[in-house]
This record gives sequence, structure tokens and C-alpha cells, in this order.
Amino acid sequence: METVGGFLQELRAVEAEKLVLDMGDLSFVDSAGVGALVQLFVHCRGKSQKFALARLNPQGMAVMQVAGLHKLLPQFPTIGEACQ
Repeated sequence: METVGGFLQELRAVEAEKLVLDMGDLSFVDSAGVGALVQLFVHCRGKSQKFALARLNPQGMAVMQVAGLHKLLPQFPTIGEACQ
């Protein structure tokens, strides 16, 4: 919760064709994190910037599934696949 604002501010400023978040070292995702990912996805879409998540662990995948975001947020098993 404490870091969501800085996370969003920093990543919204990224100027790239595609924003890929490597989630491999993330040990926990809560509702604030999920909300931040959705906000970031919407922001990217508004800039015509592609967005993807890579290397979600089982807990992260379960959270995305329960939240119904597995259909909205593009997810890939590897960074390479996400960058294609």
C-alpha cells in the first residue's frame, strides 16, 4: 500500500513501445497491487503502449484468476515471450 503511488508514478513515465513487468521475484500480490496493475494497464492502453506481465508465480496467477484479470492483463511464462 505504501509503495503503490511511487510504483505507478515511475512506470507511467516510461516511454517505450511495450511495458513488460517481470513478476518472477514477487512473493505476494494484494488488492492494492492488483488495483495498481489495472491502473497501469489502462494508462498504457490510453497511450497505445502494449502491456504485459511475465513470470507470475502460482500465487500471482491465482490472484489474477480470482480477480478475473487473467482475461484482461496479458500474461506470459517468460520475459522473452512477453516481449514478442
